[in-house]
Amino acid sequence: MQKKSAKKALKLSVIVTTHNRADALEMCLKALADQSYPKPGFEVIVIDDGSSEETGQLVKELASSLPIRIRYSYQEHMGRSGVSKARNKGITEAKARHVLIMGDDIIASREFLMEHMRIHEEHKNAHKANMDKGEVIERGSAVLGLTEWHPKLKATLFMNFLINEGHQFNYKGIKDRNNCGYGMFYTSNISLATSWFTEELFDEEMFALEDVELGYRLEKKGLKIVFNPRALAYHYHPITEEQFYNKIRNTSINAVHMYRKFPELKDLNALRTRARLASIALRPIIRLTPLIKALGLKRQAWTANIIYNSAVGILEGMGVN
Repeated sequence: MQKKSAKKALKLSVIVTTHNRADALEMCLKALADQSYPKPGFEVIVIDDGSSEETGQLVKELASSLPIRIRYSYQEHMGRSGVSKARNKGITEAKARHVLIMGDDIIASREFLMEHMRIHEEHKNAHKANMDKGEVIERGSAVLGLTEWHPKLKATLFMNFLINEGHQFNYKGIKDRNNCGYGMFYTSNISLATSWFTEELFDEEMFALEDVELGYRLEKKGLKIVFNPRALAYHYHPITEEQFYNKIRNTSINAVHMYRKFPELKDLNALRTRARLASIALRPIIRLTPLIKALGLKRQAWTANIIYNSAVGILEGMGVN
């Protein structure tokens, strides 16, 4: 009887994927332990993608000391696609009706879970699905929270540029908060009914953009994403220019994979032509980046580098030298 009541009380499975970031993970789990949302109502599932022993030991210690349910699962490091496999593993192990997906470097505000679940309650009738044997279930909408740089990071000018221009998280591009579109399926801070994953999971061939690609497949099945900026979390992950340009390249490589799967999204021939022209036109400017920045034109230099690396990634994804 007690087990049944505990299962009934469980409303949300929080999936945290991690790889060798024990310090950030500790902050992440402690913030989840400090939530205003009732603690019997959620569990935390940590999926470790091949970290050192330190991470596993840390999670075990926190699981015994923090006042929340924490489950830990280890998988051998799967390389660049490890995060997709880790998320899929977490989803299959989730026991609650809803799942919330976040990274190990995401630090939740105190009302974080409460705000996610409040919107789920308000939008629970947004989508109904006919399952096997004629069963009808309420799937509702996905909830996208707001993610900002952690105040303790002392964000650089470049990091603030990424946020302000929408290169990191494009919240300014949201036109309808009740239907953001698949491009806002950000797995740093998103939750949805577990039943949405009955037929669709993350593409384990992808090592970037896998969240947006899954968002597109789910949107085709009727999913809408609701933006709730009050579901606030902080990103504890400093990033350099070089790291972000590499991220942009990887995103573009995987965008090609996505467009090949769904040719209705992009004309690849036209995309190849634009990428070639951009890479040729911007190459001389990229070489002059230090000079351009010295002239006080940092934003212009950063924008040029982002466009250039996106173009290079597209060409690489297409196998064009």
